[in-house]
Amino acid sequence: MENCGLVFERSTIQVEVAGKIDSVKNPLEAKGFADRLTEHKETIDTVKHAAQRIGCSEAEIAKTLSFIVDEKPVIVVIAGDGGVTPSEFKAVFHTKPMLELADFSHT
Repeated sequence: MENCGLVFERSTIQVEVAGKIDSVKNPLEAKGFADRLTEHKETIDTVKHAAQRIGCSEAEIAKTLSFIVDEKPVIVVIAGDGGVTPSEFKAVFHTKPMLELADFSHT
């Protein structure tokens, strides 16, 4: 959809990463994508909610999954309606997938 863009969320949990959001947002704006960026104060916690909020399909949302491989974080970006099966993950990373869970204990 032409209306689709990138969603940036600034919830109270993410106050600490506000500067990091700008480090992604600023280069995208410099490349001419400013008209496709949206920022929301409310939490958009699922692909479904993000697609509804910006008016596109779930497939047009970029979903990130974080895993631990060899004790290091690995980020996988896939279409919002997609997933990663254990066999697909193992074919690429040669190990079983281990999701990294967010730690919000410091907030």
